[in-house]
Amino acid sequence: MTLTDEKPVMFNPIPGYDAVYLIARKSKIPSELQTYDAVKGKLPEDYKNYMAQEMARKAGYAFQTNLTNGLMLKKTFDELAAADQVEVIDLPPLSLASTTLTNLDPRVNLRYLASVVSKLEPGQASPYNPMLGFIVYVSGRPPIDAKKMEEQLPEFVATLRQIRQGEAFNNWFRREAEKDRLVVPQQETSVGAAN
Repeated sequence: MTLTDEKPVMFNPIPGYDAVYLIARKSKIPSELQTYDAVKGKLPEDYKNYMAQEMARKAGYAFQTNLTNGLMLKKTFDELAAADQVEVIDLPPLSLASTTLTNLDPRVNLRYLASVVSKLEPGQASPYNPMLGFIVYVSGRPPIDAKKMEEQLPEFVATLRQIRQGEAFNNWFRREAEKDRLVVPQQETSVGAAN
């Protein structure tokens, strides 16, 4: 199958600071079944990785159970983490408007983390996240600094406005694309001279 025979798969436009990005799949790599001889050298390493992931998942769920029970018995989070030999990463305060955070694992989406934290009260822990391998515990919420809030409110409102404008644009574009059955034209390819 040549590239010109495929219908492109389009994704939602992504508004950026200076531009709007459109993403499309250029080509699809066909799946294939590999022979045993081709993969046998990789099998032991894949099995070790799978077993390590499985052990980590089981340990995460076990810690979630111990944490839930321990917090009900008025034990501290640090005490429970130390007992299960769990690595604790202290993060600075964050909010739904946070755009950066120090010492955060790059695999963790900051918006997702802020969303999880926003639903917890101080002294509560989130369920174990097996995909990312973490539990969030909220030790407390710092008091609101009225002066800082007053200073940062205009920037927050501007950021929120930009996010809402992006969402409105995406919704409008999606409706227009559906209404007009919009198909982005494929790139024309030059055809070589016949032999």
